[in-house]
Amino acid sequence: MNYLDKLKAMRTKRVMEPTKVEHEDLVDVIKHLTYMQSALNAQVLRYVIIDHPCEDVFNMTNFPTKHMVSSDNQPSAYIVIGTEKKMPDTKLLGMDIGVALEIIKEALFDKGLDCVSINSIDINKLKAYLNIDDFYPEDIVAIGKSNMKVNIEITNDKTGTAKNEKGEHVVYKLSKDALLKEAKNE
Repeated sequence: MNYLDKLKAMRTKRVMEPTKVEHEDLVDVIKHLTYMQSALNAQVLRYVIIDHPCEDVFNMTNFPTKHMVSSDNQPSAYIVIGTEKKMPDTKLLGMDIGVALEIIKEALFDKGLDCVSINSIDINKLKAYLNIDDFYPEDIVAIGKSNMKVNIEITNDKTGTAKNEKGEHVVYKLSKDALLKEAKNE
């Protein structure tokens, strides 16, 4: 599969099947993060694996479609992204988290797993749940296996998501022409 086909196939999936995610697979994903680019090579991110379905963790999130996810279709595991000390919310930290999320997503995809980043979490409750003194959660990746079908529709002006007439999830993506701006001083 070429990289463009892989990008088209790696969609965010929010409804999971009740499937166990192997701990070793999640550790292998973390191994990939050893080689990630990092702003100023500071390597401030650390990771915590939660390798079991955990309704407590799920309920700490503001999962975008939480109301549509039954207890049988919740994520089977999580990777929590954080730092060892409380960090200011900086552009550099955001860049590192974005790179880490893409590596995690691609490594999981290669293992036949799906995921969704849930940036909206109750940080204080999650920190208390994890009970790790020198770890400050920043983001959480919900992981599982999904049979959810996601269609991509290329447009020149429409963004967001919707359901089509078949009830399938549609993601609107801007065309390359809509994304590309031309310099006027050539």
